[in-house]
Amino acid sequence: MNKNMKYWATGIIAAIVILAIAAFAAAGSKKKAPIPPAPTEMESSSQTAEQSSGSAESKNSMDHNGHGGSDAASDDDTNRYLQRQDEIMMDMMHDMENIPKTGNASIDFLNGMIPHHESAIDMADSYLEYGGSNEKLKKLAENIKTTQTEEIQQMKDLIKKYEAEGHNDADQESAYLDEYDKMLEHDHSMSKSGTDSLDHAFAEGMIMHHQMAVDMAKSILEYTNYEEIRTLAQNIIDAQEKEIEEMKEFTHQKEHRNV
Repeated sequence: MNKNMKYWATGIIAAIVILAIAAFAAAGSKKKAPIPPAPTEMESSSQTAEQSSGSAESKNSMDHNGHGGSDAASDDDTNRYLQRQDEIMMDMMHDMENIPKTGNASIDFLNGMIPHHESAIDMADSYLEYGGSNEKLKKLAENIKTTQTEEIQQMKDLIKKYEAEGHNDADQESAYLDEYDKMLEHDHSMSKSGTDSLDHAFAEGMIMHHQMAVDMAKSILEYTNYEEIRTLAQNIIDAQEKEIEEMKEFTHQKEHRNV
């Protein structure tokens, strides 16, 4: 074989090798990328939780920064408070209507005033629990809890004392209970005019509630022989009439702002 033929053979072989290498490389590049393994059940749950958390955070952000959720929550708190207030009043009226006749008007007064005070404390607790925001009303609620808790204990002590002494007066008791029963027959349903806010609802309800206590305290002044009862009743009148005025001032200011 001459030199020219050798050169041609060598060139052809080299070309075939180059084409083979190129073909192999092209085939390799067309292979599919490996498919990642499917997430495990635990990983899938974790991803779902993260997505839910992100959605909740987004909603909370909208509630705080927009008008959507915050107003609805406030309405819910007010409605829950009003429902609780109705329950408290029903329990109070049941207890006050079923006080025992003891033969002593002063003991009857105390037996009726104790559940009344207890319901005021429950209403104050509910107002604070459901998010009352007015600083004056929050302070008043705390004062109601402190003052009336102390008076309940005082009244329980007086009942024990008077029962031990045994000084009864059936005519005096009958006269007092006539007025007491008339007071209970009045409409004591809570005003719903302030249901647009928890603060207003509490003030409206407590004004009516306080007025009952004032009326009871004024009645017993005429039918008691005990100076301790007169002092207690007058303290109730003075304190609760003052608080009534404070709450009326709050409701009137709110009404003027809404005009």
